Amino acid sequence: MECLEVEINKDELPFILTGLVYKNGLYLLERTLLTVSVLGFLLTLGEFLVGIFGPDEIWVSIAGPSFTESLLLYPRLFATLGLVLAVGSRSLSVHVSNAIHQNSQSYFMNRVALFFKDTGQPVDDLEVVYLRDNSWLVGQKSMGIEADLSSNTKIRERSIDINKL
Repeated sequence: MECLEVEINKDELPFILTGLVYKNGLYLLERTLLTVSVLGFLLTLGEFLVGIFGPDEIWVSIAGPSFTESLLLYPRLFATLGLVLAVGSRSLSVHVSNAIHQNSQSYFMNRVALFFKDTGQPVDDLEVVYLRDNSWLVGQKSMGIEADLSSNTKIRERSIDINKL
């Protein structure tokens, strides 16, 4: 596998690199876990409200309660279940998100080598964040690249398209 060498000036850091394709199947899992977390929170909130404002009496048929009757009969049980779903899936989502970040960093490091133009030395303590749509935020850890992209126009002006190199 070829490693693309990109020469940059020290004042160009941090910058956005575009054109390097990255696909990871964990995004669907992360989105699913976030959806389950939201649904669990909504179930908890709904059952909390049923516990406070719910009916005083519930008529149940001899065959047993239906699903909606069960929601009214056992609000604490379903509220607890919703809370477990919300917290558990959110916790798993954080682990999946960290795995995506680590995989994307190693993917980038294996395909792109950054060098300073003036010295020819490789860029030390490189930090890379995959943004989306084949865009990467590249900087040095010492610079703290967790900047707000919406307000930092200097980073957007320093965008490099890998297909034009």
